[in-house]
Amino acid sequence: MSKVWLITDANSGFGRAFAEAAIAALASDETSLRPALGDDSIDAIHAHLDQVRADLDAWDEVGRGTKLS
Repeated sequence: MSKVWLITDANSGFGRAFAEAAIAALASDETSLRPALGDDSIDAIHAHLDQVRADLDAWDEVGRGTKLS
């Protein structure tokens, strides 16, 4: 199934950034491209990333001390 994208005002600003991200995602065979729109969405993503960073930091020493091969 082919996909058609219509991105308006793609010569600058958010439209251009979205178009570039879409091209990069399609070129790398990524299956999803979901832009964060609105303050609530962006804040939720930042909160999630902060939690992931905290979890990673908590296990950093253990993870780095474990060699799989």
